[in-house]
Amino acid sequence: MTDNSGTGADGRSGGGIGSGGNGEEQQAASLSHPRQGYQMSSPSVSSTPQSQPHSYGHGAGQSSQSSHHYQSHQHPSGPQYPPTHRGVLYCSTRGGCRDVTFEEVVMGGLAPDKGLYVPQELPYIPPEQLEKLRDASFVELANYIMRLVVGPEDIPPENLRVLIECSTKNFRVHEVAPVRKVGPTWVLELFHGPTFAFKDVALQFLGNVFEFFMAKKKDPDVKLTVLGATSGDTGSAAIEGLRGKKNVNVFVLYPKGRVSEVQERQMTTVLDKNVHCIAVENATFDDCQSIVKSAFQDKEFREKVCLGAVNSINWARVLAQVTYYFFAYFRVLAQNERAMRKEQQQQQQQQQREGNEGGRGGVSPVTESKATGSGGSGKDGGASDGGEEGGAPATSSGGIPNSGGGGREGGREGHTGSKRSRSLPKMSFSVPTGNFGDALAGYYAKAMGLPIDKILIATNENDILHRFFSNGKYWRREVHPTLSPSMDIAISSNFERLLYHLAGRDPDLLREWMEEFERTGRLTLPPPTLAKAREDFVSCRVDEPVMLETMLSFLREHHYLLCPHSAVGVAAAKGLDMLDAHTICLATAHPGKFLDATLKHLPVEVAEVEEIEEDMPTQLRELDHLPTRSVTLPASAFYVQKYILQTLEGKDNQALLRWLEMAGLIWGYGDGKLGRRRRRWSMAVAVAVVGTAVGVWVGARRAAAGGGRGVLS
Repeated sequence: MTDNSGTGADGRSGGGIGSGGNGEEQQAASLSHPRQGYQMSSPSVSSTPQSQPHSYGHGAGQSSQSSHHYQSHQHPSGPQYPPTHRGVLYCSTRGGCRDVTFEEVVMGGLAPDKGLYVPQELPYIPPEQLEKLRDASFVELANYIMRLVVGPEDIPPENLRVLIECSTKNFRVHEVAPVRKVGPTWVLELFHGPTFAFKDVALQFLGNVFEFFMAKKKDPDVKLTVLGATSGDTGSAAIEGLRGKKNVNVFVLYPKGRVSEVQERQMTTVLDKNVHCIAVENATFDDCQSIVKSAFQDKEFREKVCLGAVNSINWARVLAQVTYYFFAYFRVLAQNERAMRKEQQQQQQQQQREGNEGGRGGVSPVTESKATGSGGSGKDGGASDGGEEGGAPATSSGGIPNSGGGGREGGREGHTGSKRSRSLPKMSFSVPTGNFGDALAGYYAKAMGLPIDKILIATNENDILHRFFSNGKYWRREVHPTLSPSMDIAISSNFERLLYHLAGRDPDLLREWMEEFERTGRLTLPPPTLAKAREDFVSCRVDEPVMLETMLSFLREHHYLLCPHSAVGVAAAKGLDMLDAHTICLATAHPGKFLDATLKHLPVEVAEVEEIEEDMPTQLRELDHLPTRSVTLPASAFYVQKYILQTLEGKDNQALLRWLEMAGLIWGYGDGKLGRRRRRWSMAVAVAVVGTAVGVWVGARRAAAGGGRGVLS
């Protein structure tokens, strides 16, 4: 089954089935949608760029008074670096440390004061420099962006380039993150990595960076212990990025029974000695994440095992994901401009034919085009006014400004000889959101100068972020399992970074907010702060029936199968009327990872199911035939840390596991809500049984003692 309607950003058509991927608060601020299943945050989204400047205020002449803007480095035009270039330094969101290096941030993961590391400043890429990056490959673009952030004192430029190249060599397509046009929808395919999820982009890089920094230590006795929690995709991507790495062990926690079968087997079929999969009994992803954070907050344990983080609390993951926002923007921009030039040429030809048929003289359409400066790019050969000198920007019916004449260097001078301003159009991104790391990367891309209008936060029924952007209430609720398990999250750990910027980069205020949330599970921000957040974000909740309807319609109309998470993103964009040439929807995972769960909910014929299954990657279909290895532990930080220590010390864990299995039958597993509930019931039963047994035993002893006194010798 192929999709003939969609082509890649390079103009080539893709084969096979295209795949996508990965009350108490008043809803007065929410908008109703005529189709049941949508909830949207209040500001309506316009496809036209807003007139007010972006709140970071980087551009010349823009105000720098925004309370959460960065200091900006102005780099010379063109993809080059200043001679005094140094790396960005970092601080904790909670103010406990400053001037932390990139290496310390990557290896430390979580800040000692429980905060997250954020850059103290970010480089700004001006529009004229963005113009010169338009045709860069993914590797070239990643190298350029990361060199602005990672200084030579942390990773020398030649080593950084090699790390990036090695991090993309296992992707199945040269472009790494291709963009496809599926009907009217731009889809950024982020599932071409080794584990078929967007997290491969960051975790392949992070795994290589871990190995590089460990090699720098030149101490074979020092080994890094990477600990992470996963709701499905992070675990397999982390394992694939770290398997076989020297001096690195990786432990991944996942909630037992709450990831898809394919996701679990992607983790447990990796048998490398440095990989350890831990299924956490009676737990949610948030319980697993809480265990990880507890380990990082235990200073003795953290230092003893040299603990490192693989979740998106690690800044390196967010940085790596910034790259594909730039890459997707440039690819869609090029495609939109080509489509616009083609439309203009067709209009000119039609006007020419009409003029010839009328037999009248006058100004030809081509001459009119030259006079108004609406020619295409000289680089692409569509310019009526030619190479180096282009006309004024023109706007198509879709609202995309034409770049005028000239190539990457040309086209900056108009017919009057005066230098004209070259404006890149704004685009929006629809991001299926769970832990907020992916959306945060888009936020930082915008801060670095990428012309982003809105970042659409698309959630499923676990909608803590949608509720925040709707009414400013960041309130925790119980997680409900859905068909998009990677988004089944009660707390988005990366959201603290955004809150830090919304707090005006005031660590005292941020710490006050987080302590209130940790104490009560509720945080309500004032309207001015919510308004600041809405400058960059809009949100939409998509319920499961609408998600399934979106999957089915894409399959029927475009022969393109989305994964459930990607379908949430597309449905959100559709619900907000954003499915146009200005919006890019992130496809975060391959649908093959969720076939068992989703196909039974879609009204497709048996023949269609068989065809879909045949088009699934061989690597996923073969997982059922591979041996697995994992252990099951309670949702307890104490026992997880004990297991990790014994494993690293080479001790036999079988006695511990047998004891935990027996204890689990009596006391119930874990520190999570499910474990606590089961433990209370188990303890009540145990107390009753023990009480009865003690009563019987005491009665028997008394009877025996009484009988002894009545017997004559």
